Amino acid sequence: MNKNVYIGKVKDGKFTKGKAVKELFGGLEGKTVSVVIYDGEKRSLAANNYFHKCCQILGDFRGVPLEVQKIEFKDEYKMYDDVIVNNKVRRIYHPTHNMGTKQFARVVENLLQYAAECGVVIPTPDEYFEGVKPEFN
Repeated sequence: MNKNVYIGKVKDGKFTKGKAVKELFGGLEGKTVSVVIYDGEKRSLAANNYFHKCCQILGDFRGVPLEVQKIEFKDEYKMYDDVIVNNKVRRIYHPTHNMGTKQFARVVENLLQYAAECGVVIPTPDEYFEGVKPEFN
């Protein structure tokens, strides 16, 4: 399963991108595709950095690598789709890099709750970005 993400804007009811829509989708003739529309602003790189730092803190506490911690969190909150590819079920995890700000804020809230349930104290976004807890920077 190939996954291509194209970011553009809608103007006059048309998707605008540096490439023509025919160029983007022309090679997909006859294939089933999924189109996902995210409205709102894309989350910032700073927010993504905070998410990864929280996962790292939680993973360090639990003794698991960052990537394992992220997968376990996504499993806990059903942030995946199970799809059939070549008669086999594959789990495709939802990436955080193309989430909007509102959706990503819910993910961070869930992560903080998940960490608290594991007994891990993680700085709030304000504490993290304001340097109240500089050891987390």
